[in-house]
Amino acid sequence: MEQFKAYFKRFSHEELSKLRGMSFRDKLDYIWEYYKLPIVAIAAVLFILGSIVNSVWINPPAKPFVHFFHLTYAPYEAMEALAEELDAALIPPEDRKKFKTQSTLILLKDSDPQMEYAMMQKFFASVATGEVDFFLFEDEDFEAMSDQGYLTDLREFMSRGQLDALGDRLLWAYVEEHDAELPVGIRMDDNPVLTRAGIYTTDQILSVCVSRKNDEHIQKVLEYICSNISLRT
Repeated sequence: MEQFKAYFKRFSHEELSKLRGMSFRDKLDYIWEYYKLPIVAIAAVLFILGSIVNSVWINPPAKPFVHFFHLTYAPYEAMEALAEELDAALIPPEDRKKFKTQSTLILLKDSDPQMEYAMMQKFFASVATGEVDFFLFEDEDFEAMSDQGYLTDLREFMSRGQLDALGDRLLWAYVEEHDAELPVGIRMDDNPVLTRAGIYTTDQILSVCVSRKNDEHIQKVLEYICSNISLRT
C-alpha cells in the first residue's frame, strides 16, 4: 500500500509538471490522447446511471391501467385507439402519466410453428405472472379458454343487474373448480366502443383473465364497455 501511494504521488507530480508547461489546447490534446479510454468509460457509466435515475425516479414508465390480450388479429392503430379512448374516459387527467391502458397482440394460431410456439410461451408466462387483465378472442375458442381455466367469474366485477342487462350476450361455462356454471364471457358483436376503435367485433368475446392485478380498473372498464351495449335479437 505504501509503495502504491509513493508511485501515485510521483506519477501525479510528473503529470502535473508536464501540463504546467503546455498551452490550454495542448493540455486538452494531451489529456485526450492518454486518458480517452477512462474518460469514455466514466462518461458511459454516468450516462447509464443518469438513465436509471430518470426512468426510476424522475420519469418512471406508466403502469398498466389494464392490459388487453388480443387473441384475434387487430391492427396496431385500432388497439391504440381503444387504449386512448379508455384512458381518456376512465383515468383522471392528473393520473395519465402514471397509468396507461396496454394492448398486446398474441396470435396462438400461426402457420409458422416456431412463431406459434413463441406466442404460446409468451401467453403462458403472461397469464402465470398476472400480467393480463382482459382477453378478446373468437367465439370458436370460448370452450377451450373456459375449459383451461383462464376465465374469471364476471360476478366479481359486475352486479346482477349489469349482468342481466347483457341478455344473451352473456356467456356461461361450467367451471370444474366451482362445480357450477359461471358467467365468464361477453359477446362483443357491434359493441360501440370496439367499433369506434376499428376492432373487428363479429363473433368476438371479451373475458377477464383468472390471474390479474388491476381488479378496480377492470370493473371500470367493464362498466364502460358494456354500459350502452345493445341486446342481441
